[in-house]
Amino acid sequence: MTQLLVFVKNLELNQCSQFTSCETCAGIVDSGISCRWCLESNECIPSKYLCHPWKTVIHDINCPLSKIPTTYSDTFLRTEVAAYIHAANRVSEYSPVGAPMSCLMKLKARVDVLNELDVPTKLEGRTIGVLIGVNHDLQHIFIGFRSTNDPVQFVSQFYVFMMGWMEDFPLGGKMVAIYSRMYKEILEFGFDDCLEKAVIKYPTYSLVVTGHSLGGAMSTVFALHVAMKYPQKLTSLYSVSAPRSGDETSPKNSEWSEMVILFQTRRLEYLKLSKPPITIVLKYSMEVTWLLIIM
Repeated sequence: MTQLLVFVKNLELNQCSQFTSCETCAGIVDSGISCRWCLESNECIPSKYLCHPWKTVIHDINCPLSKIPTTYSDTFLRTEVAAYIHAANRVSEYSPVGAPMSCLMKLKARVDVLNELDVPTKLEGRTIGVLIGVNHDLQHIFIGFRSTNDPVQFVSQFYVFMMGWMEDFPLGGKMVAIYSRMYKEILEFGFDDCLEKAVIKYPTYSLVVTGHSLGGAMSTVFALHVAMKYPQKLTSLYSVSAPRSGDETSPKNSEWSEMVILFQTRRLEYLKLSKPPITIVLKYSMEVTWLLIIM
């Protein structure tokens, strides 16, 4: 039996060893073998146990570049959006004064924080953070929403989802209850007044809305809100790992003339638009590009 196992292992090694580069090795799978590249030994191996788990590559997209590029172009603004999300996550009663700006200082651009809103939420008795700032180099006003930062808030969302608790959304259709209520609470806290001052001060700047997780859901909701409020402005939405916020049955209501369908990973978001038509540019959710269809 031992000899048979050794024979099988040697056969697997021989099958993978024919691949001499990370690109040709990583992710090769057939009925009996799965190869991976070991960064320690620069060899193609059939098992993670033959190399340190942190130093194995199982997909060619993660192979190290043979030549480091000397130029960098980020049309999706991933660096800026990551900084905006980090900064929004520091809007909290537990963060020291100036915490959001400490995240934004990592950017080379001239960036200012305009408003930090730590909004109390009634349903779960916690808060949600909202950050409004401006990037002068890219000439846009950015709005970031904080991720879930409390176990009670996390569990509350879970139970609302499990119950299928939906409420009428002021902009049309149905919305998950906790997000619909947070939307109203953020508006009651003075969000529109803060954003209006920013728009008046920087009238030529576009709008960027972003957030992760809970913040991603709220960014989806508020991208529609600000786009309807400022239809003449370009509104870009960067929502990362957002749970579903809307109800797919709402588009069946024909009293609205416009519809936006957001294609996310493994699910759809439906949001209604009323006249006049508005445009929201959907950038990405996780690693998936969002598409916009106006019907």
